[in-house]
Amino acid sequence: MNMFTGYMGTKAYIALILLLLVPFPALCKSEFRVVYQVDDQIISNYDIDQARKLRNLLSNSNLGRSEVEKIVVNEKIKEIYANRLKIVASDIELKVQLDNFLKPNKIKMGEFKSLLNSKGIALETFYNFVKMNIKWQKVLDSRFGYKINNLSVQD
Repeated sequence: MNMFTGYMGTKAYIALILLLLVPFPALCKSEFRVVYQVDDQIISNYDIDQARKLRNLLSNSNLGRSEVEKIVVNEKIKEIYANRLKIVASDIELKVQLDNFLKPNKIKMGEFKSLLNSKGIALETFYNFVKMNIKWQKVLDSRFGYKINNLSVQD
């Protein structure tokens, strides 16, 4: 029995030494590691994964990680630009956009939340997606709206 406890003690010491040799970042969850930094904003693996899941759900496609990374970086640039212009999306605008999305798809908000949850998509990810679309449309309208509205369409 004494020999058995000595053997187990040796195994425990070896396991402890091996654990100490493993670099600390390897023990961290890689899901939240920084992948990109755009200005002072960061993009993590989690952000990219959420964007991939959401786009695949909304477009019924299977985008690859590199495609989604480009999309997320571009969206982050758009977000920074909109924030610099102090453009915001109000809660009322968000509600209108959500209603415009849910009604044609004949789905209620509770069902949509369940669908997002079943696909592993945070509701906040969808809200941010819609808010960013509202903000970007406002950016385009403020910068080019007058010019676009006054262009004559030629055949």
